[in-house]
Amino acid sequence: MPQYTKYISKDYVIRGSLLELDKNKSWGKIDKRMRTAIRKAKSFQPEIKEAAGDEENVKKFYAFCPPNRDDLPPRLDSKRQKMYFAYVGGEIVGGIIVTAVDDNLFLHFNAVTDKGRPLQISSLLIWHIVETFHNSEY
Repeated sequence: MPQYTKYISKDYVIRGSLLELDKNKSWGKIDKRMRTAIRKAKSFQPEIKEAAGDEENVKKFYAFCPPNRDDLPPRLDSKRQKMYFAYVGGEIVGGIIVTAVDDNLFLHFNAVTDKGRPLQISSLLIWHIVETFHNSEY
């Protein structure tokens, strides 16, 4: 069996999911199951905070990031990338990284811990991005 080699993407995503960063328009367009997951996650009263994209926080994210964690840079580009962590009871239960390219905001990474998974934190983090960048330039 051949040795696995890291895939270098040459693909260009034209549409993506096109979730509009307008909370009023997007809420009705997302799947009912995702709306239910967001409501469930909110019931646990998580605190979502923006985190600096420094080496320390990237290492925290790396600890629970999925198999593509090797694609995480050592530190984020502070002009183009934003990182947020979700906390429940003072413990990190998930995180999300978005990257701005021109007038689009791309979901770069979204990951949760074993504790955050049943709390539906990943859905809430996506919705947090919609609310945070509502009516922004993206």
